[in-house]
Order: sequence, then structure tokens, then C-alpha cells
Amino acid sequence: TAQLISGVLCLIYMITRFPVLRMHREDWRMDRAFVREHLRMGLPMAFQFSITAIGVMVLQGALNRFGSTVVAAYTAASRVEMIFTQPMLTLGVTAATYTAQNLGAQKYARIREGLHRSALLAVCIALFSGTAVTLLGRFFVRLFIDEPTEEILSYAQTYLNLIAVFFIALAMLCM
Repeated sequence: TAQLISGVLCLIYMITRFPVLRMHREDWRMDRAFVREHLRMGLPMAFQFSITAIGVMVLQGALNRFGSTVVAAYTAASRVEMIFTQPMLTLGVTAATYTAQNLGAQKYARIREGLHRSALLAVCIALFSGTAVTLLGRFFVRLFIDEPTEEILSYAQTYLNLIAVFFIALAMLCM
């Protein structure tokens, strides 16, 4: 209820204070070229996120069969993974926004330069992250488990070592 009231108040404020933002009947008409262009840019990103989500669900289903020790190791290690891959994902979203803004401004050379620099930064982040989880993975896993056994630490480190190899590929997928 509070969000609805807040939304209505924001809409009233927007309409009264910013005439350029007022909606007109022609604003509601569908422009096929506009929709097609946005789908062309948005669908690849949607597929990327969908494939990742489906992969996580399949992996979780397979891991459940190995017992609580493996599940605990995977859960803790995946939290460590999230911390270290988040900068790459965020950089990808930032690059998408940057690209969209420059595409709208028709500054194509700027897009190439920005993506090149973003890719270089993403590789540096991937190298740092991969090195950190490989060398310090056990330390980070301990932050998420109160009393980890050697078996849990070993499984978690194995997982982190395996995924660290793919951090550069992940960074490039995010671009």
C-alpha cells in the first residue's frame, strides 16, 4: 500500500513539475522498429541470465545427491565465488549502460574504446579474483561456516580451483 501511494505521489509530482515527461496518446502506440531494436539488444542478455540460472538449478540438483558435506562445501564456496565475480557482473551491466548511452548519441568510436577498456579491466579483475580464490579460498570459506571440517574445506577449495580457471571467460561473457 505504501509503495502504491508513493508511486501515485511521484507520478503526480512528475506530471506537475516536468511537462516534458507528460504522457500523450501517441506515446502509447507501438513502434515495431523500436520494439525490434530493443529485443535485438535485450534478448541476448536475457538468454545469458536464463542459461546461468538454469545451470545453477541443475548443479544444485546434482549436488544434493552427494550429501550434506558436499552441499555445505558448495554453498560456502559459491558465496565466495559470488563475492569475487560480482565486480565482473557489475562491470558488464555498466558497460551495457555505457554502450546504450553512446549508441543513442551515435558515438560509435567511444563505444569501441569503452568496451576495449572495460574488457581489459574485466580481465584484470578476473586474474585478481582467480588468484585470490585459489590462494585464499579456504580462508574465505571459513567466513561462511562456523566449524568447517577438513573435508568441507577440501571440497570447497576444489570447487574454487575449478571455477577460477573460467573467470576470464566469465569476464568476457559479461562484456
